[in-house]
Amino acid sequence: MRVIHITPAYKPAYIYGGPTVSISLLCEKLSIRNPNLIVFTTTANGVHDFHSDENITLVDKVKVIYFKRILKGRIHLSLSLIKSIYTSTSKEDVYHIHSWWNATAIISALSGIVRGNKVILSPRGMLTPYSIISSQSLVKRTFQALIGAWILKQCFLHVTSEKEKCDVLQLLNHKKITVIPNLADDRNCKTSQLRNSTLNTFNILFFSRIDKKKGLEILFSALSQVGFLWNLTIAGSGDDTYVSYLKSEAEKLKISDRISWIGFVSIKDKEKIFASHDLLVLFSHNENFANVIIESLATGLPVAISNNVGLASFIAEQDLGWVSENELPDIIKALESAFSDIEKRNLINVNGPAIVKKCFNDQVICDQYLNLYQRN
Repeated sequence: MRVIHITPAYKPAYIYGGPTVSISLLCEKLSIRNPNLIVFTTTANGVHDFHSDENITLVDKVKVIYFKRILKGRIHLSLSLIKSIYTSTSKEDVYHIHSWWNATAIISALSGIVRGNKVILSPRGMLTPYSIISSQSLVKRTFQALIGAWILKQCFLHVTSEKEKCDVLQLLNHKKITVIPNLADDRNCKTSQLRNSTLNTFNILFFSRIDKKKGLEILFSALSQVGFLWNLTIAGSGDDTYVSYLKSEAEKLKISDRISWIGFVSIKDKEKIFASHDLLVLFSHNENFANVIIESLATGLPVAISNNVGLASFIAEQDLGWVSENELPDIIKALESAFSDIEKRNLINVNGPAIVKKCFNDQVICDQYLNLYQRN
């Protein structure tokens, strides 16, 4: 059985955030078990696309073909990718399509349905009430009503958390939906030395793509009102206009001198960034999974997140941080609790890596994906 993973972007296009990390890690782990796995993707890399000769390239031992896209932005249209689906795949191949709301995902799914292939679609957080409401797109809503919902109902849906499943079911009555978590990038998974929690200044880390849904505005408001000294590091990139807006908001709140904007951080530097902070924060308005939470805990760094994050129930059940409503008083309370509870932070620092290894076991999760591919 050959599984073709189809995604609008693949590593090293880390500009697209968590999905690039989770999709590539999944393909790397699964290709060990299934050498027939291949990735069809586009040359998407933000403003500056990758070069491609549209031949098979080995990327960390995974067979990948980068097809040139002719439309940039969020459309990700590649005619050569669509053509290759018809000319170089068979009806026996399984299509695993990642994302939604772009030409690569939609046309590939429709092509697979027409040809009679088994099509698995992972929306990667793009099928939620928030994603549709926040876009304010009449085109998006009309497309979903006319044909999008029908295409999705012909696919097997894969989601990464129970929260994402609930979000999808609010939009779509779907009977073939499976929950399998993302694999954990545990390369930095270890028992870290205890952080120096006796320092007066609390070092807080935001490590994600900078986007309106990430809740940075409400985080700034909360930090302007907490009763302790803090520094905030913002690691990530985003739209220049929106970043400028956030910086102006920080100026208005008179907290800009406590915020460091360090931009994109490479994978090899992640561990160092995690090790130099006391708490990772992510008060997103909507998040299907959030790989960075697992990466943070794998180094022993505690987290404070909103209950709109897919991993919120896991954090609460395992007591690996603080989960709050996405309201200002609740976020202030969570931050102040995280600052004052040194004992809990130290326990997370010691126990977090082992819990991540146990709960996100590569073998078990890969078995779940392989079973999904073989299921009728």
